[in-house]
Amino acid sequence: MLFINLCTDENNLVDENMIENINKFKNYVTNEKQIKSCEDYKKTLHVFEYDLPEDLKNIFGEIKNNKKIMNKINEIYPDHKISHANDMNELYVSCVSKTGSDKVFVTRHVDGPYYLFPGCNLLRVLFVIDGNSNVYTIFPDDDNEISLKKCELLGFDYNRDIHYIEKREEYKDNKIRIILKLHYVVVPNYLSFIGNTCRICNEKYNDVARYNFNKSKNPVTFHEKFISKLINITTKSYSMFLENLGWENLFVLLIWSTFIKKDFKRSSLYFCQIYFFIYYFAWIFRKVKLNHFIRDALLFKNLSWAIILKLYFEEKINKKSIIVSIIGLYLAYSSYLSLGKEVTYFQKELTNKETKLVLNKFPYNLGLKSPMIIGNIIFLSGLLINKDFRESSKNIVLVQIAGYFIQMFLEDNNIYLENDYKKTKDEFSLYHKNRYNIKAHFVTTIVGFISLVGYTGNLSNSSDLLKCFILTIIHILNRYTLPNHQLFLNNCVLFLTYFVTKNKKFNYLSLLIISIILQELSHYIYKEKTYISSYNEPSKLILHNLWLVPLVINSNIE
Repeated sequence: MLFINLCTDENNLVDENMIENINKFKNYVTNEKQIKSCEDYKKTLHVFEYDLPEDLKNIFGEIKNNKKIMNKINEIYPDHKISHANDMNELYVSCVSKTGSDKVFVTRHVDGPYYLFPGCNLLRVLFVIDGNSNVYTIFPDDDNEISLKKCELLGFDYNRDIHYIEKREEYKDNKIRIILKLHYVVVPNYLSFIGNTCRICNEKYNDVARYNFNKSKNPVTFHEKFISKLINITTKSYSMFLENLGWENLFVLLIWSTFIKKDFKRSSLYFCQIYFFIYYFAWIFRKVKLNHFIRDALLFKNLSWAIILKLYFEEKINKKSIIVSIIGLYLAYSSYLSLGKEVTYFQKELTNKETKLVLNKFPYNLGLKSPMIIGNIIFLSGLLINKDFRESSKNIVLVQIAGYFIQMFLEDNNIYLENDYKKTKDEFSLYHKNRYNIKAHFVTTIVGFISLVGYTGNLSNSSDLLKCFILTIIHILNRYTLPNHQLFLNNCVLFLTYFVTKNKKFNYLSLLIISIILQELSHYIYKEKTYISSYNEPSKLILHNLWLVPLVINSNIE
């Protein structure tokens, strides 16, 4: 998210010229358009940049090319190419209407449809000509709400950031909200060739959306009411999909469904472990957004427990087993109610917000350190009391219990890593500056990674299952720790790895050893020290190996 004030310079002095320029837009709205206040104007007004009077067009051009904006975008998106999506730029006037298609703005929504367009970032930037202190722009995924004031500028991802407008009655403020909407196409340098396509796709969609919005703002005819209803339903449905499932999780589930259909029990043994890694990576790295973690954790845990209960109820019922499991569930659920959803899912760790201790509430008043995890372990242990279930499915439950013990160990000892990907990347780049060494590393690292996965997968009778499990875990690690612009290429490597390693004729162990030797030789030949030589703490060894593929890919595209 991008947030700056355009009316002050680097020394925090007021820019009088900017103040004068933005007041011209306000005069245009009040005098030319005759919109004075929200008492007599209950709709929204859109005037595209190219439809503005010539003098305002020139001012608009100065604002969208403002160095402060461009520098901030470069700071957030390093090694990216920035261009304008001029056909989307507009003067926007609003009094927060809840009628017709305007209802969309007060509903959780994403502006654009190109979430899955790799490398295509379309920034929508709101520059406030005049604000209303009662109107808040809310970003639930970032736990952020802002009442934008005159001169303030807010930018977000047009195709990916969920947001909505809320009008409160906190102040006596009837001013109309006047905003300039600026749009920037931001694509990685290595994908600069898609910039024009990204711009055209977003501009064309915006044209179609704007046409339909304008036709259904005040619906009267059946056709207008139908369009209004359709816009509001699809908007709400899409945001619900992103908040509760998400495209990434959908693809993971579709891939796993093919394995589960073939061999339900064996696939379930692997699948039901995935949600533990979601917990581990969120706890250890603390980089994922809280709402995204809650969504992922709930989704995969609920599916995993549904699978376990399906297997359980296929066997003969055991009353003692059910009673013990219910006690465990009661303990876990009571802990959840005492903490609340957000605190349960690491609110303090992921947002740095202070949270209240609940030592006076059950079951924390019993002196138990991790009652929720203990409750889950009791629940799973209770299932194993059932002899028939134990004989048929004990492995899947034992793995779950082991997973909870690991989680309890991490939480009780507050084990996490302070180094993040950016710091590791910066350190790694110091030892990989020679372009030939970088290219040698690119080839040897990719071959080595594929060989490692291929060799590990071939150790199991369920080779494809084990490889899919390993690659799923790496995908989640990447999602929770890497910058968004690197995910596409790393996902491509994961898919490539899976399909290449279906060929079992390769001697993967030999290829792995050769790739490691060649990598070390490359440093020697091109006279660059190895990153390993800089290790002064164990975490560097862990992070270097976990992120080796992304680090090498990044070195090639920077």
